[in-house]
Amino acid sequence: MLVGDFNSRTASDIDFSNIVNSKHDIVSDSDLCYDYSNTLQELNMLSIRKSKDISKNTYGNALLDICKNNNLFILNGRVNGDKEGIFTCRSSSVVDYFICSFELLDHVVNMHVDTFSSLYSDVHCPLTLLLKFKIEQNTDVTEAENNDVTSGSENIKLKNGIMKKNKISLRTLMEIRLQN
Repeated sequence: MLVGDFNSRTASDIDFSNIVNSKHDIVSDSDLCYDYSNTLQELNMLSIRKSKDISKNTYGNALLDICKNNNLFILNGRVNGDKEGIFTCRSSSVVDYFICSFELLDHVVNMHVDTFSSLYSDVHCPLTLLLKFKIEQNTDVTEAENNDVTSGSENIKLKNGIMKKNKISLRTLMEIRLQN
């Protein structure tokens, strides 16, 4: 997950490479080409982002290339709560982004660009993102002890680690992901 002010203006340009028909033989799962456009639609997300900012800059082109080359998706102008691509800066540009990996897309519930307030920033609107994760109870205490993430509290088992119950933060998720 990438979050922040990228000073990148991307307009509504495509941020992913969608290869549907391939003449190559698929040898293994790693050779499999995903139909990202169809997957986005299944998740109730726009395959072609919208943006009220119609301008692009060099940083925007670079950001789009990074997304295409790393299977990253810009959430602005694509997901519930911001399917219009609302301005994030000075009511005239979109430079603040939520960008996530393909694997995180199905956890995104909605994104919202809040009203500008000088209490939070000089020119930027606050952004919020709601993610939903399915969690399962962990009964294997030795796994929790080996991961050294929790100490003596009830644990929750996630796909890539163990965390304290009811204290799940994005930072903790990313730290666990980096450890594995």
